[in-house]
Amino acid sequence: MKGQPCEICTKPLILQQERFCSIPCRDQALATVNRNRDYGPSPLKGRKMSPEACARMKESRRHVPNSMKRPEVVAKVLATKKRTFDLRGRKGDIALRFKRLKAYRDWRLAVFERDDYRCFDCGERGGRLEAHHIYAFAKYPRLRLVMENGITLCRECHKKTPSYGNRQPGALHIVRSGDSSYS
Repeated sequence: MKGQPCEICTKPLILQQERFCSIPCRDQALATVNRNRDYGPSPLKGRKMSPEACARMKESRRHVPNSMKRPEVVAKVLATKKRTFDLRGRKGDIALRFKRLKAYRDWRLAVFERDDYRCFDCGERGGRLEAHHIYAFAKYPRLRLVMENGITLCRECHKKTPSYGNRQPGALHIVRSGDSSYS
């Protein structure tokens, strides 16, 4: 005995209780049904609500879970929010503001001039140079503007350092031993 045909593609169905032969046929049928469904205007549209009903709706939107009413839970949530702000918000903002200071720009220029605008690792002159802090910028704030804490690196060599992009904050850049002059 053959099964009923699919409602979309009219292929014969394997099981008699099914309406569609495949998932794509079912999805197509449901899309057509949902597209043709007309819900009409909202039954409350244009009607004035009583002040009591407005107050109930406002209160339902302002619901606070019972756990948030306990002072120890509120204190913990506020401490977490403050800690998150300190680690994510303010710290990055401070570093960005610091790098815009004239003192930082002068330090960077002094490091470039000292190294004769050459990458300390590969010796490339010019190009995309960056001033690298030997002792991490975030971990050692007192050494941020010390000229001995900086070396000139090109972008590629800077990415190879262990502390680039906060991979290992505080890791030192291993400098070459011997003469750093280039021929």
